[in-house]
Amino acid sequence: MRRKDGSSFPVEINVAALADGNAHAIIRDITERKQVEEELRKSKKLLEDLHKHLDEIRENERAVISREIHDQIGQSLTALKLDLNWMTRHFKNASPEATVKLQGMIELISKTIKDVQRISSDLRPGILDDLGLAAAVEWYCDEFEKRTGIRCSLKLDDSTFDDSQKSLVFFRVLQEALTNVIRHANASSVTIKLHQSKQRITMTIHDNGIGIPEEKIESYKSLGLISIRERVRQFDGKFVVSAKEGNGTKLTVFIPK
Repeated sequence: MRRKDGSSFPVEINVAALADGNAHAIIRDITERKQVEEELRKSKKLLEDLHKHLDEIRENERAVISREIHDQIGQSLTALKLDLNWMTRHFKNASPEATVKLQGMIELISKTIKDVQRISSDLRPGILDDLGLAAAVEWYCDEFEKRTGIRCSLKLDDSTFDDSQKSLVFFRVLQEALTNVIRHANASSVTIKLHQSKQRITMTIHDNGIGIPEEKIESYKSLGLISIRERVRQFDGKFVVSAKEGNGTKLTVFIPK
């Protein structure tokens, strides 16, 4: 509608039929409501942009820290292990106690090197950049199975996933989902499917655990699920969680190509 000065404004019209056959109409100026709705829309867009920006910063920081851990700490530990091996070879007349101590130090450093490699890969897996998403999923699930004893069944599409940013999102979804399996699911096995069609890429993660209670699926306190949902939303994707007692939890992520 228009005001006397010619400017237009939004209205809400409610019409009710009367018993005598006429109608009663109420016209309400909803300018304020529309302004509030527009402000909310802008605020939501701003928060989404901020979340995306923070994700980019976080991933860049992870990549830098991963490189530093691998190049600096990893190499230093490897050099130290070589020195200890040298000492073992050149101090053959050392006391049994010293020999046992040296061997224990070598074993501890070997374990620490593996831990450093795992932490570095969790932060930013080089295999994801070098060999792609399917190879990274296979590697991560293999490491997960060794670490937890939870069996992983993989059904992966052999086709190449070209978009590195979307591949990273799927990999982070996998990490978050498997972390939730360890913490909450009480599962003994997980099935991971990765499929690519002409329209979209789909990942499904289904465990055989106790299932997420329905109230937690939509709960804003479920930070892991919120993190997955926001990552997927950045690429106009869809995130679906379904859970059934005795049938575990199923997470499905769709992202358009």
